[in-house]
Parts: sequence; C-alpha cells; structure tokens
Amino acid sequence: MSFAVESKIDEDEDYDYYKQMKMKQRTEEGGELIQIDGDNFQISLPIELILEFLSRLPIKSLMRLSCTSKYLHNTIDENPDFARSHLINYCQKYPFLVLYVNCVTKENPPKLYRNLFYAKDVHYDRNDNEDVNVRLTIPYRGKGDYFGYCNGLTCFTKQYNKTAFLIDVWNFTTNELLRIIPPVIVGKEDPNPTRGFGYTLVSRGFGFDSINNEYKLVLISIVLKTGCRQGFVYTSGIKSSWEEMNLPEQKATSVQGLFTPYGGGGALFWKTSDPRTILQFDLHQDKFQYIRIPLERNEYPTSKDHIRLFEFKGFLGVAILLWGSNTTTTLEKVHLKIYKDNQVWVKETIDISLCSVPYRANFRFMSFSDQVLLHWMDPHCFHFFNVHSKCLKVVWKLALRISEKRLPQRARAEDYWLNCEVQNISSLRTLLPERAQKSDFASVCPMMVKGIEDILLVHEPKTIGVLASFRPSKINQQYFFNEN
Repeated sequence: MSFAVESKIDEDEDYDYYKQMKMKQRTEEGGELIQIDGDNFQISLPIELILEFLSRLPIKSLMRLSCTSKYLHNTIDENPDFARSHLINYCQKYPFLVLYVNCVTKENPPKLYRNLFYAKDVHYDRNDNEDVNVRLTIPYRGKGDYFGYCNGLTCFTKQYNKTAFLIDVWNFTTNELLRIIPPVIVGKEDPNPTRGFGYTLVSRGFGFDSINNEYKLVLISIVLKTGCRQGFVYTSGIKSSWEEMNLPEQKATSVQGLFTPYGGGGALFWKTSDPRTILQFDLHQDKFQYIRIPLERNEYPTSKDHIRLFEFKGFLGVAILLWGSNTTTTLEKVHLKIYKDNQVWVKETIDISLCSVPYRANFRFMSFSDQVLLHWMDPHCFHFFNVHSKCLKVVWKLALRISEKRLPQRARAEDYWLNCEVQNISSLRTLLPERAQKSDFASVCPMMVKGIEDILLVHEPKTIGVLASFRPSKINQQYFFNEN
C-alpha cells in the first residue's frame, strides 16, 4: 500500500525560499498569480475572463476591490479599456433620471442644482413622492447653461456675459471637472475688451465619436464684426484643440443639440427654421447634412415650437404635438417618428385626448427604460407623463427639496433639464492630450480664473484646458494644457 506524501517544511528551512519556489512552480504550470492581502492565489481562469466578470460589478464593489491590490487598482482606476467595458456591461443597464434646475431668486444668487430621481418605472400610484428619491448635489455655485450629455459626462457653459463663457465637462462619478476655454477671434488691436471672444453663441452640442473614441464640442456662433455665422469643433484626446468648420445655409433654431449614437460614430441634431427639416452633424466625419421629416396631411404642426427632438434607444426621435381646435390647449395626439438607418422612419400615433394634458411651452420628451416620457415643470412641482401607458406622476414640493423658497415663477425651458444618465468610472484624464502638464490644486484654481481674464483683456489665452479633481484623496493630480 502506498501513500501520497506531501512535502513538509523543516524548522531549519527557509520559509520564504520555499514560498518562492511554490510560486514559481504554479507560474510554470500556467496559472496567473495575484497577490491579495499578502497571500498568493492561483487563478486558473484567463485574465480576460476575470476582467469580463469585474466589468459587470457595481461601482461600490469595484472601489472595494481596487483597495485590495495594486494590480486591481491599476486595472479598475487606470485602465480606460476596462472603464469602457464597465460602461457597456453594467452602467448602461442601470440608468437613472437627473434633473438640473437653475434657481434664481431675489434673496439668493443664481445656483445650479443637480437632483437624482431613482425611479425604474413611471406608473400611477398614490405615493408619487415615496418611490422617487431626490438626492441633492451642487456641482458649483452660480448659474450654468446646459450644454449636453453623453456616456456619464455632463457639459455646461459658465456664462460671464453674452460674448465670454467657459465650457465645463463634469464626471460626477469620479468627481472631476475639465474646463475648456473656447476659441478667441478678437485680436489685441481691438480696443474694446468687452467684445470677449468676438462672437455670440447661438447653438451648441456635445457628443461622442465611438469609432475614434473622441468626445467633441460643437459651437455655432455669430461673429460680431461681420454678422456672419461661424462654427467651431473641439476634439478631445491627441488633438485637444479647436478647428473652424463650414456651416450649412439653413440655420439651426434650437440652442441645444441632441446627441444620439446614430450610425455608429454618433451624431448631433438641431431643429431648423423649416419645421420639416432637421440639421444633422456627423461626429465621425465632421460633416453637416439635412434630414427631411416625412409628414402626412394630418401631421403638419402649426408651429416649429410644437416639434420636440429626443433620443430613443440610440436613434433620433421626433414628437409632433397636436390638439383638437384653436380654442383649447389640451393635447389630443402625439405623433412619434423614430429615424432608423438609410432614411427609414418608424411611425406611431398616440391618442391622449382623454388624459387632459395641458400644453406647456417647456414640454420635453425623453426615453427612459423603454418608456417615452413627456415632462414639464412649474413653480411648485415636476410632472412625468408616460405616453404609452398614459400615466401621470407628479413630484410635489420640489422647491423644498432643493433648499430654495421657490422655483422660477415662469418655468422656462432653459431653467431645467432632465436627463437619463449613467455612471462612468473613466477618469477625465483620458481626454487630455500628451502635452498636458501636471500641476497642484493651488496652482490650477488661479489658472482657471486667469484664463477668463486673458479672454476679456488680452484676448490671447495660452491655456485652453484645465482638469481639476475633487476626489477626497491626498494624491489628486491636476493638469493643464496649452495650444499646439
């Protein structure tokens, strides 16, 4: 009879040497070793499969794992490829509603508030305020105009006057801010520093080119000196610079461009002066083109203000609002048209005449968890209306939730924005060019202020981008980069 005898360690043997030999043996057998809490574990699965498992974990679990080993920390916090996989495999499956409100009162200066609505379904119940949780966060003090959103990044313009503004890109998951200084077309010879950039902003857009993995900012402006329209596009990454672009003849009438992942590379859409025409900007080819909305005889809107653009499952959605007669403002029908590839439109007409929904100038549409929501705000509450299930949900006493005495008495469309957002663990450092330089927080803050002073006075700011991190960490690194 034979017995399997395990090798033992004598008291005189060097334990560390024995441990190293065992690690070497395991490695030669093809296993992957990852050191966690001082112990070595053999992983028989390929590292690619392990990363696939990790990309499906919640962010809190990833943050805990990143503290257990240097390898996991570099993979979770420093690997942009893993961040993109996590965005697709986990974050995009758990969206939430975010409401941005500009509160302007006589007693308080302008403030921009960010409220999170955690509601998976909009249906009728008597506890409208119970299942819609509102959590308050303040991005920064002062009024900000919504610029755009995509992939967990929210963009605002911090307005100083009509001709001078800054562009802020926020990642609220990593608590980072990337501030971009727009291009300046006014030279030193101009004696009037109040001309700012030399143009006024008319339309804007923020989107993502998924083919080249580049975020882009689009500005459509009117030059003060000539009165002509001028376009600019900023591309993140290696370029990280502004370039001029040619604009089409027909003008865009909507201020904010709608981003959709349409066509693989992504696109921005604006309404135009013609209610039947939409202006499209291809983010991959940097090219404008027009899209014609197919309208039947009974679908013509009485005004271009009765057309709303929204994103639906990655495609462009168009909602046309109609009511029964000129003597009533109650909505009767909503024509939904979804723009697919190759000029294919999917049409649907929904009768909501029995729901008694009054028309509001600040009506907007959005898609959330396969639902098409019509939403609007008044000085006292916020309204959600599920177009398909025809259910209304109201969030009461919204002013108390954002710590203000009242909301704007006239809830204009530019006073609030509702987004369907996701979290993104990717750091904004991935948007920086190679020429970006490290700095400390004490140096970055004055640099951000100095940039706008250069715009208003010198007109030739050298710094065009600053990255500030607000993580509660002692090793935060700040960056800035100049023109090429």
